Amino acid sequence: MAYKILLGVVAALMILNAGLLFDTQRTRWATVKAAEEAAKPAEVSFTLIKPKDCKECFDAAAALGQLQENPGVKVKEQKIVTLGEDTANTLIAQYAITRLPAVVVQGDTEKLLLKIPSLSQAGSSVPSGTELKDKTLVMTKFPPPYFDLTSKAVKGLLKVTYITVSSCKDCYDVQLHKLALGNLGITASNEVTVSQSSDAGQKLIARYGIQKLPTVVLTGDMAEYPILKQIWSSVGSIAKDGAYVFTALESMGTYKDLKTGKIVKPKTNNQ
Repeated sequence: MAYKILLGVVAALMILNAGLLFDTQRTRWATVKAAEEAAKPAEVSFTLIKPKDCKECFDAAAALGQLQENPGVKVKEQKIVTLGEDTANTLIAQYAITRLPAVVVQGDTEKLLLKIPSLSQAGSSVPSGTELKDKTLVMTKFPPPYFDLTSKAVKGLLKVTYITVSSCKDCYDVQLHKLALGNLGITASNEVTVSQSSDAGQKLIARYGIQKLPTVVLTGDMAEYPILKQIWSSVGSIAKDGAYVFTALESMGTYKDLKTGKIVKPKTNNQ
C-alpha cells in the first residue's frame, strides 16, 4: 500500500515538474518572440500634407528623408498631398490640423516612438509636440516658417541683415552668424548683406544705435522663435520695433569700434 502511495506521489511530482518546465519554456519562447518583434523595424506609412505655394515653408520632405534612413523604420508607403486636394482636406479635418506642413503617420506608430524617442522630445528636428490620435501619429510642429490654416498666412518669416565693414580686413566673418542660427535649427527666409558705407547700412546703424561692426540684425516674426528670445539677452539687444541686434562682438573675434574708429582684437585667455 505504501509503495503505491509513493508511486502516486512520484508521478504527481513528475507531472508538476513537467508543467513547470513547460511554463518556463513557454515564457522563454514568448520573451524571445517579443525580443525578435521589438528588433524588427517599425512599419509605417507617411502622408505629407504640404501648403500651397509656400516656398519659404519648412521642407518637411527633407526631414522625412532623414527619418527613412533610420534602420528602425520601414516605410511601406509615402504620399505627398497639397492643401486643397481631397485627401489633404479630409486629413486636416479628421485630425484637427492647424498648421502645414504636417505629416500623418499610420502603422506601427507606438513602436516608431520607441525606436526614435526624439520624435516626442522638444527641440527635435522632426518635430516636437508629436501627437498620437487613435494610434495615428500627427506631426505638425516643424520649425518655422509654416502656413497657419486659421489665419491663412505664413508664420515665422525671418529676415537676416548682415552689416559688413570694408575698412576692416581682419574683422570676423559676419557669415558665422548664419552657421550659428543653423545650429539652432533656424533658417532665414530672406538674407541681405549691406556695407557700413551704403545708405542702407547707415540707416540701420543710426536706427539701432549700432556702435560695433560687423554685426547682424534679425527682423520678422520673432515670436515664432522662442529659443532666440531665451538667449538674446546675453548676446544682443531687442529694439523698440522688435528687431534683434547682435552686440556681443567680443565673443566673435576682431571688430571695428565705430566710436573710436579703432580695430579691436579681443584678448584671449592666453594673453
